[in-house]
Amino acid sequence: MQHALRAASQLSDGDPVARGVAEYLERHIREEQGHDEWVREDLAAIGFDPDEPLRRLPSDTVATLVGAQYYWVSHYHPVCLLGHIAVLEGYPPPRGLAAYLSERTGYPLSGFRTLERHSALDVRHRDELMKTLDDLPITSRLHAALGLSALHTVKSGIHVIEEVLAATGRPAQCHESENKIGGYCGEQAASG
Repeated sequence: MQHALRAASQLSDGDPVARGVAEYLERHIREEQGHDEWVREDLAAIGFDPDEPLRRLPSDTVATLVGAQYYWVSHYHPVCLLGHIAVLEGYPPPRGLAAYLSERTGYPLSGFRTLERHSALDVRHRDELMKTLDDLPITSRLHAALGLSALHTVKSGIHVIEEVLAATGRPAQCHESENKIGGYCGEQAASG
């Protein structure tokens, strides 16, 4: 987001879309500060070294997910990042998912605080982003770029999840006795 803010700020004098992106990112960056620390706290709560992910080389799958955004922001237009953000925050995790995952994995609920917090925060973040997008004078060319970024995020995000599941040895699909409701598996999900 900071990279996109710099790029949008450089274009903002002659580009009203870039100006709106910069204004949005100035607010949104402040709202997202500290969330990386929440993830580290969650990792510690479930017994993992919170610094290990920072020492590990990110996989090519993660680099593809995130790296495309840097490329589009640098070489096309910073509005592309909003397509990525729309996917990540446009579909908040359902309430109760943290408790379900805690029960399903045996990890303490305190290991899923980031997820639980985002089930509420992302509703507001989604609404703010959609208002920003509605207010921007987005051309058809930039609209197509937003869509490309969003679809890339979906596709690459699926690959990241598949990679994580493969590394843990967990199946990528619901067990046949479970129902997939609200984006996750579980008999409890079906009951409400």
